[in-house]
Amino acid sequence: MLICQRYLSHKEFVKAPFFKWIAACLKDAVPFKMESVNQWPSRESMPKMTINEGVITKLEKKKETSKSPSLYDLTELQKDANNKLGLTAEGTLNICQGLYEKKFITYPRTGSCYLTQDVYNELEKHTDSLPEEMKRLLPSPLNAAVVNEEKVTDHHAILVTEVKAQGLSEAEHGVYNLICVRMVEALCNNAKGERVNVTMECNHELFYASTIKYTELGWRAARIALKALAPSPKEEKEQEEEKEEKEVTLPQLAIGDKISIDSFNAVARETKPPPIYTDASILAAMETAGRMIENEEEREAIKECGIGTPATRANIIETLMVRAYIKREKKKLIPLDKGLALYDLLKEKKVGKADLTGQWEKKLNDMANGKYKAEQFMKEIADFTAEIVNEGLQADGTAAAAAGAAERKMP
Repeated sequence: MLICQRYLSHKEFVKAPFFKWIAACLKDAVPFKMESVNQWPSRESMPKMTINEGVITKLEKKKETSKSPSLYDLTELQKDANNKLGLTAEGTLNICQGLYEKKFITYPRTGSCYLTQDVYNELEKHTDSLPEEMKRLLPSPLNAAVVNEEKVTDHHAILVTEVKAQGLSEAEHGVYNLICVRMVEALCNNAKGERVNVTMECNHELFYASTIKYTELGWRAARIALKALAPSPKEEKEQEEEKEEKEVTLPQLAIGDKISIDSFNAVARETKPPPIYTDASILAAMETAGRMIENEEEREAIKECGIGTPATRANIIETLMVRAYIKREKKKLIPLDKGLALYDLLKEKKVGKADLTGQWEKKLNDMANGKYKAEQFMKEIADFTAEIVNEGLQADGTAAAAAGAAERKMP
C-alpha cells in the first residue's frame, strides 16, 4: 500500500516553478550570500532590485548540539547500504549473516541501536579490531550515550568483534566498513556550536542566511577524517545539506549593519514530487508505519509500532516481488498492475492502512513483554475479520475482478 501510494503521488504530481532572489553580499571584505524569504511564480512577477545596500534587521544566535549518530541496528544498516553501496535490504542481510557466521560482527538481526553496560565495559575488545587509522580517531573515554539498558531487548547494536576481518569480498568489505565507520562516529562525543540566523531588508524585501559555527567538532571531526580514508557515495539529501552549510560563511554581523550588495541573481527552482520508494526509504517508512518522521529520537520512540521487524522487513519486500506486486527499476520500487489493482481494492479499507499493521505489531510486542493479553488480541482479530468479510460480501467485486485480470496478465 505504501509503495503504490507513493508511486501514484509521484506520478500525478504537477511540478510548479518558482523564483527567488539571491543577493551577493559583502561586509568587511567577506563575501556571502542571502536568499529572499519570498518566492514568485515567474521572473516577470519578481520585484525590481534597484538598491544595492541592505540593513540587518534580525540576528539570532543559539547554542546547538549535533548528537553523535547511533550505532547500527539492522534497519539503519540496510538503509545506509542501499544508499551508499546500492545493496538491497535482503542483500545486506545476507552479507551480515555471512559476516556474523565468520565471527567478524555481532548478531545482526537486531532492532536496537544501543548497548548494555556490560557490553560497553568490553568495548575495547571490539574497537581493537578496527583499522589502525580508525582507532586513532576514538576519544578516551568512549561516548557513554551508546548505553541504554531499557532499549536493548534480545540483542544489542551491531558491532565488529575482536576477530580481525580478512578475506572479504568487495560487498562484504563495503558493509563491514560501514559498521566500522558508524562505530567510530557513535563512540565519539557530540559536536557543539552556535547557530546564527540573519535577516536583512533590501528593496522592501527580506533576505535570510543561516549557518552554524562549531566550537567542538566531536564526531564531525571523525567523519571528516573517515571520508578522507574511505570516501563513499552519499545520500543526495545529506550532500545538499552539507553543501549549503559549507557555502554560507558569515562575517561578524549586528542589527543595524549596512550591507553592500554586489548583485542580485534570480534563481529558478521548482517544487519536487515525493520520491519513489527505494529499499532504504521503504525500510524507514516500515519502521514508522508510514509516518514521516525524520527526528532520530522520535523514530526510536515508535519503533514498536512499525511494520515487521528488522529481521523480516527485507523478506517482506522480496515476497512482494516474488508475487509480482512490485518490481525494482535500478534502486526504485515500482508497483506492477496486480499491485495497483490490489491497492485500488483496499486503499479505503482498514486492512489497507499501514498504521493498523503498526498497531498490531505493537500489541504483539506488548504480549511478548507481558503487557497485553493474548486472549484480548485474538478477540479483536476475530471481530476485525468478521468486519472485513462483511465488507467484502457487500462490495460489488469490480476492483477484485481488476486484480484477477491483472494477475492473469502476468507471465
